[in-house]
Amino acid sequence: MTANIVHTAWIGLGSNLGDRKDNLERARRSLEKSGNLIKATSSVYRSPPWGFESSNHFFNQCIVIETRLMPAKLLALLKQTEKVYGRDLDGNGYTDRVIDLDILFIDDLIISEDQLEVPHPRIAQRLFVLKPLHEISPAKIHPVLKRTVSELLATCSDRSNVERLPAE
Repeated sequence: MTANIVHTAWIGLGSNLGDRKDNLERARRSLEKSGNLIKATSSVYRSPPWGFESSNHFFNQCIVIETRLMPAKLLALLKQTEKVYGRDLDGNGYTDRVIDLDILFIDDLIISEDQLEVPHPRIAQRLFVLKPLHEISPAKIHPVLKRTVSELLATCSDRSNVERLPAE
């Protein structure tokens, strides 16, 4: 894979601190300013925290981008963006956060490295990812599980209350 090739990446965005909608918007703008083209944007969904206790609900969204970045460079950009917008990257485990950016898929690649696993290993377990992802890419096939996002959503065991917010 070379840097002059355009790749399609699906990114999950989440925020449960501060102005959550604005945090998502600022992260999207930052990705665009870094030379990535947003091809699709889901609605914003409200969901309870996953994997930890907090009274702060998340706003979640998925986007599809076209990027010339190699996967490791895309991950570095996402982590830098999180840091710029106030995420503490030194903590362990799941915590409240201003912004969270995750690579869900890149093309149909399967990557398993210390710092990067694509597809994201917990897509099929997370309703807050599957609902917005289904909105923009229902036919996307998970390259490891060999099932579409629609099929993953239909069989997801997560019963969290994930609600689409009304458009403004």
